[in-house]
Amino acid sequence: MEKGKILLAVTAFHPQRWHQLLAAEREVVLEPAGANDPSIAYAVVWKHKPNLLSGLPNLRAIFSVGAGVDHIFADPGLPDVPIVRVVADNLTQYMTEYVVWRVLDHHRHGMLYRAQQPKKIWHEPPQRPAGDISVSIMGLGHLGRAAASVLLSLGFAVNGWSRTDRPMKGVSTYAG
Repeated sequence: MEKGKILLAVTAFHPQRWHQLLAAEREVVLEPAGANDPSIAYAVVWKHKPNLLSGLPNLRAIFSVGAGVDHIFADPGLPDVPIVRVVADNLTQYMTEYVVWRVLDHHRHGMLYRAQQPKKIWHEPPQRPAGDISVSIMGLGHLGRAAASVLLSLGFAVNGWSRTDRPMKGVSTYAG
């Protein structure tokens, strides 16, 4: 029985690494063989070109390799097949670390210190406690909730916005 090929259409990621991982199990292609390529059964995507998937008559599922699937729903030619969000074990940890780093860098004036460093200046601006600072997170899905939880543990006042009501202890939440 023919398993079907995998179309790998990712941007802002390392397609070579994904290709290597996926090719161990199936044949992987980077572009469809023509407008109506019947050999492709699955698509692994991240911010793919619009209408790329519409000409795949035997497509069975679309897999998103990044955080979220909004980029898939933005495709005007989106075929009616299941959409799967792939979550790497370390994605939540990495994203949470990144968010916390950016918040702390801003809160503790990292940009100012980096600008002062080559000039050999060490002027410390007034510091405010984390509890006096409000941090807002757009989207309280898995990643947003993880980041909110760590920011709460550091004492920040956290607000969260979601499309639907997603209450979270300690977070002022808004929906709509």
